[in-house]
Amino acid sequence: MARHTGLCKARRGRLPVTRQQRITKDQKLVILNKLRKFLSLGMLQHESAEHLGLSVASVRSLCSRNGIIGWPTGAASRDQRGSKNPFYKNGLSKATVSRETKRVVLASGRSLYLCERCGSMRKVELPRHHKDRNRANNDSSNIEVLCIPCHNKEHIPERIRKQGRFLPK
Repeated sequence: MARHTGLCKARRGRLPVTRQQRITKDQKLVILNKLRKFLSLGMLQHESAEHLGLSVASVRSLCSRNGIIGWPTGAASRDQRGSKNPFYKNGLSKATVSRETKRVVLASGRSLYLCERCGSMRKVELPRHHKDRNRANNDSSNIEVLCIPCHNKEHIPERIRKQGRFLPK
């Protein structure tokens, strides 16, 4: 007969467990009220867990079982908003640059599916390349639609091969 730990019982639908102790039903009600309050204050799950002395997994479990929804997801849940996001460079996120360059290319009457160097046509949107390497300069004359091979050829001279990866010089 297999011996079950507290963690296994928590996964079978019982109360979550901290490393130190089990949570009683009264404590659970207090914790759920605090979690609702933290959510309304805009706290993240990991911040709430830290404040309550629980693991993030326990907080997620309590929330999902008790219908507490609305926590931020994705980069927002990991507190990677703004300059903390790995895709945020020089005041611009990758998504912002992509949206803006797409708008500029379409406004100038060019195709997002046709490489402007080799002329190949693709079924998916092609990356947009900033000729002057300045992501903030979204002038139509500075943006070039390139297929992946042409875009890689453009950037390879700027990079060196080290340990199997391309790294900026």
